Amino acid sequence: MAATTTVVREKNTADRELGKSETNWIGAVETGTGITLLGLLFARRFTRSSLTTSLRQLLASHPRLRSNISKQLNGKNFLFTTRTADHAAEDPVVSQISLISSAADDDEEELEDDDESEEASKEKWLKLLEDEMNTPFPKEKPFAVFDMKVYELPENSSLVVFRFHSAAADVASTSPVARQFVDLLYRQVQLEEQEQEQEQDATAQKKKKQTTCVSSESAAAEGGQQEEEEEEEEEEVEDIELPALEKAIPQGQAQKPIWAHGVDTLGYGIVSRKHAYLPFDHTNKPRKSRLIRASLSPKATDDLLQACKKNNSLLYGAIEAAGLKAAADMKKVGKRGEHYGTAVLLNCRNLLEPHILESHVGFYHAAMLKTIHVSETESFWEVAVKCTTKYNEAIKAKKHFMDLGDLNALMVQGMRFPNLTPSGSLRSTLLSLTAEPLYQDLGPSAMHLNLTDHLVCTSNHGIGSCLAIFYFIRDAKLEFSFIYASPLFTRPKMQDLVNSILSYLTVE
Repeated sequence: MAATTTVVREKNTADRELGKSETNWIGAVETGTGITLLGLLFARRFTRSSLTTSLRQLLASHPRLRSNISKQLNGKNFLFTTRTADHAAEDPVVSQISLISSAADDDEEELEDDDESEEASKEKWLKLLEDEMNTPFPKEKPFAVFDMKVYELPENSSLVVFRFHSAAADVASTSPVARQFVDLLYRQVQLEEQEQEQEQDATAQKKKKQTTCVSSESAAAEGGQQEEEEEEEEEEVEDIELPALEKAIPQGQAQKPIWAHGVDTLGYGIVSRKHAYLPFDHTNKPRKSRLIRASLSPKATDDLLQACKKNNSLLYGAIEAAGLKAAADMKKVGKRGEHYGTAVLLNCRNLLEPHILESHVGFYHAAMLKTIHVSETESFWEVAVKCTTKYNEAIKAKKHFMDLGDLNALMVQGMRFPNLTPSGSLRSTLLSLTAEPLYQDLGPSAMHLNLTDHLVCTSNHGIGSCLAIFYFIRDAKLEFSFIYASPLFTRPKMQDLVNSILSYLTVE
């Protein structure tokens, strides 16, 4: 019997104006930051029918994935126009690309500046994900906020790639989408296999006796109908609102006098002038987002978690500290140290009114900008505790809501006037990372479908940080997707930085 499926329907599927944060992401994605990817690698192939059916069912459950972004008639504001679930079933966004050899290759000029690592050379599916991460969404309105591609790879494997526009889906949206799609796909594969078995049985029985065949087919159809009815009984329909983040902030938690907004925005701007960054390599060449993967073993992950408890640090604090210390070591800042800016992304779903469930797709992250002074002589755990303390103080002061408008305004200014950023690089901070890890348990269906690997990452070569860190816990392991802008930074430099980060996180 299939598991219960919750079908989410937006109460009002008419046009809904985008909030300030969602609108900002339209500009950010156009610069090159904010295309979120979910890649699922399977050691098998799938029929087009099973893929399209699964995608239709997925779209029916998530109104935001069925949305287009368009402009109001006055041309000033943006709208989500959301198709009904019935309409979404008519036109699934699925395209298949035959072989990995048909994918675009790195050009020679880029390879001189950004050599592929040995791992990237071995795992060409990561190169496909990089290509998808650097494929922009259309600028012409309206455009769909979500698409899916299926690559048929050598050795009978498949790569399913989901692309999300950050105005419509944050990183936290990828986990429920991944698990639901894998479950739906497994169900479709099972149905196809059952139909094939029934056809084979019917053919065999037809040779014996025609009446037996008719009886068997009738029973099979009746049984299939009963199974569908059982699944319908298990299906739960949930009508919800999908408000903009700003509309769901609890009353009073984001209120700030107009003069205070001005002072804080100016303050952030002045403080950011003190921020230090990684040295740039090529500031005038076209940029792309590049990916470096890394992970800790289950034992190393457990050791790190235990050390965090012992030292009164959050996991987030330890990862941020590792990034800051690695940068300080790379730049050899000594005792003097430097001020570094970090952008922390907080999943606010359970802090909003009404609460937004983790299974609801949308953009519900708020950013907090922090400045932390770090020297080479400070111990790693001193910096980790400092990062944790600053984070806790910011949460207690509701900075994630209070400063939302100020940071949105600074983001807009950075995109409009790149020269306000160092060397026109659009770098706004040294690091960006989420406050909590994502837990990537895709359930037993993943094993049945021979899912061999998967990852999540977001483009970062437009407005953003020098290094974006996305971290996940899967199979008791801490896994990372590090994203940087190339050739603003070369791969050897960023690989050295990542290696240093991992050395700090490997507790002995």
